[in-house]
Amino acid sequence: MYTLFWHQALLPANGLFEHPIGNAAGGLLPCPDASEASLEAVGVAFCKSVIDDHPVGHGLCLFAFEYLVHGEQSPSLCDPAAALCALATYDEPLATSWRSLLESPWLVEKMEGVTFADFDETADEAPVTAASIGCAVLLGCMHRLLGMRRRSFEALRRGFLRCEDLQLQLAAVGSIDDLALLLQGKQTLSSAELLDCFILPHSSDAEEAAAGFADVGSRVPEYFEELLSDGLLFDERLRLHLLRYVTALVSLPVGGLQESKVRLRLYGPEPDDFTLPECHTCTRELHLPNYTCLDVLRQKLLLALEHSEDGFQKQ
Repeated sequence: MYTLFWHQALLPANGLFEHPIGNAAGGLLPCPDASEASLEAVGVAFCKSVIDDHPVGHGLCLFAFEYLVHGEQSPSLCDPAAALCALATYDEPLATSWRSLLESPWLVEKMEGVTFADFDETADEAPVTAASIGCAVLLGCMHRLLGMRRRSFEALRRGFLRCEDLQLQLAAVGSIDDLALLLQGKQTLSSAELLDCFILPHSSDAEEAAAGFADVGSRVPEYFEELLSDGLLFDERLRLHLLRYVTALVSLPVGGLQESKVRLRLYGPEPDDFTLPECHTCTRELHLPNYTCLDVLRQKLLLALEHSEDGFQKQ
């Protein structure tokens, strides 16, 4: 539910969030003309996602997280350098262009007719000089990140602030990168981190008995562990895809799965090289048929991942 909600809510076509014009690779920010009621509802969903330790994944510009927590006191709005770092996560080409002016203010003197309105169209047309380029850059960053979309941000934050205790906890987080990791989750997984998401049958006698593999002499859990440990056979893209397949999470919570790890279960006692694996995200179980070798397990798991969303949603 969370995954589908955020997939739809963050689609620019739905009119709530937008990329910078002409740059679909930039992070998303609330649209200036988005429905305030809808954005407030999204803020509530954001709050609930954090409480339930269900990261929203990547997509939103880092400044959006910063504003949700700090509001008008956002650290990125304090000086030109910090503002440019925030702008770069939304519109990197523009941030790069303005950074060159900030680092080499003498370039401004060579440019004729540069005014504050070139950085913020709502400002007056006072000329920008080498001495005032920092003020102009900060003004431009503030306008694009917040000024032109302030009402939308306020609506989003109203929903997010429904839980004041959460707000206080997040305000205590250190850097914006730490805050983004907490709210977005880990977008890349090592082999060890992915394996740690599973409770393997050999972890205890009780788990081995419940899994059912030992009863029929199946080596599938060994094959599974070997497959996930091999970074060549199971690369970073596949690791994240498997995480989503077995948990419906688009990224890994910063603290891992903790008490909600995935268990392996035998899917039929007889050797079966034809049936695909089956997952149950609600109970966090991955049912694996009694495959005869590692290669068959890899083929069938990859096929299951390839078709994991067929008929469920359009990509």
